[in-house]
Amino acid sequence: MSECIPCAPGTYQNETKSTECELCEKGTFSNETGATMYCALCPAGKYADEDGSIECTECPKGRFMDEPAAEECFACVPGTFSSSTGSDKCTDCAPGKHSNSTSSVECTDCPADTFQNNAGSAVCNSCAQGKSEAGSTECSVSQPSDSTLTAAIIVGSLLLLLVCGFYYFKRRRSSGSRWVSYNGVACTNVPYKHAYPK
Repeated sequence: MSECIPCAPGTYQNETKSTECELCEKGTFSNETGATMYCALCPAGKYADEDGSIECTECPKGRFMDEPAAEECFACVPGTFSSSTGSDKCTDCAPGKHSNSTSSVECTDCPADTFQNNAGSAVCNSCAQGKSEAGSTECSVSQPSDSTLTAAIIVGSLLLLLVCGFYYFKRRRSSGSRWVSYNGVACTNVPYKHAYPK
């Protein structure tokens, strides 16, 4: 009387008087010899893409699987990433970062003069006004320097004096002085004889 042969790893047989063993289906595995039960399911984060698997394979970086018995892993969508193998989910990019492609293993800082204040973003927004450093969550409006402000005040004062002195002026006598004004606003109060020579 011949002996029965145990089923090899990757196969099973749960019936008697069988002439052959059944292969584990895709998404399942068996690492036992002589398995009499159905093959085990691959856990989340792993997959088996061939029949007769003796073990499941971890999802590579940039991909994930959140359900058991998977035959393949899904790619992380733009705005997310997975930096480790065997992931059961992808992680959102942090504010100030983005990922504009699938299967990303990391997120990239937003370039200078762009920003992103939301998590899980595929793109960065351009600064309409102001500037920003790489990886910023907002744009900053540039403030003028002290020297710029001083120059602006000097130029403005000179323009006002020119307007007061040459355009649309009126005068009136008051205690020997003459007021020079522009649009009703006094510019200066000078002695009459110096303001307008006779």
